[in-house]
Amino acid sequence: MTLDSTGSNSFLARNAVDTTKISADNTQTRDATRLREAAEGFEEIFIKMMFKSMRQTLDKKNDILYGGFSQDVFEDMLYDEFSKDMAKERVLGLADIIIEQYKQYV
Repeated sequence: MTLDSTGSNSFLARNAVDTTKISADNTQTRDATRLREAAEGFEEIFIKMMFKSMRQTLDKKNDILYGGFSQDVFEDMLYDEFSKDMAKERVLGLADIIIEQYKQYV
């Protein structure tokens, strides 16, 4: 069984087009995923800064239950986890706004 050069070239050309299309789809999906991750990361940082500002308003000197440095470390870790969860669930909706603004560039 032999293939003429026309048949093999057209097969290669079709295969190359399909590969290019798949590669473009994978790139778009990957870029959309990266945009979503970046937007959620930005929302996480924003929430973390908001919690930090809120905590600074508390007067720890007058708190008889204040546990010192260990409580500060625990609260930092706790609020980090809160901000990660809130950003993942898009509680504020900031990530959605960022994605909407930048999806045209992806």
